[in-house]
Amino acid sequence: RGRKFRHPTRAGSATLTSCDCSFPSGRANSARKELQVKPCAAAFQARQPELPSEPMNCFVTGASGFVGGAATRALIAKGHKVVAMSRSERSDAVIADMGAKPVRCDLDSLEPAHLKGCKAVVHCAAYVEAWGPPDAWYKANVEGTQRVLDAAREGGVKRFIHIGTEAAIVYGQDVRNADETYPLAPDSPFPYCATKAQAELRVRAANDPDVMETIVLR
Repeated sequence: RGRKFRHPTRAGSATLTSCDCSFPSGRANSARKELQVKPCAAAFQARQPELPSEPMNCFVTGASGFVGGAATRALIAKGHKVVAMSRSERSDAVIADMGAKPVRCDLDSLEPAHLKGCKAVVHCAAYVEAWGPPDAWYKANVEGTQRVLDAAREGGVKRFIHIGTEAAIVYGQDVRNADETYPLAPDSPFPYCATKAQAELRVRAANDPDVMETIVLR
């Protein structure tokens, strides 16, 4: 809470606290817009499935980051074994320090063999930079997610958990009283918002309880 992120817009940008997305502020309207969501902590707790009683092998992307690191530590604390995507020696060290096993690969080079023996994937990796090449968000967030989905399915993974974001519903509007039924914004003018929405749609479409169950967490 309280962290500020900035994302590029067509006509400027605005920041929003206690959220990982930004809203546009046109040249004539620079006032910060607010996001209000329904209190849903109790409902979410009630909907959470019970964790497997037996330890299992999990594959985590983005484990050296904030969300992925938290997921990795939580899984290990519950007794599960974690294999994590790692792109550098620095990430190797961060992952190993948490008690997970680093595997050298990235969203471009991931193969089903990297997920050997894993029953669950927690996909946290994403391109969240404020600025970058025009196709950077699409390559990482959409094509990268599709590669992880494909590798997981071919590798025999049974459950795929995708870390989404409330930014996926943002196209420049005020958002109030939104819940998970609020429509996504795959055509948002903001690349992070649009590509996270597009990635979420692919994850939903890949759901097959008989082969691999997919779940989106925002």
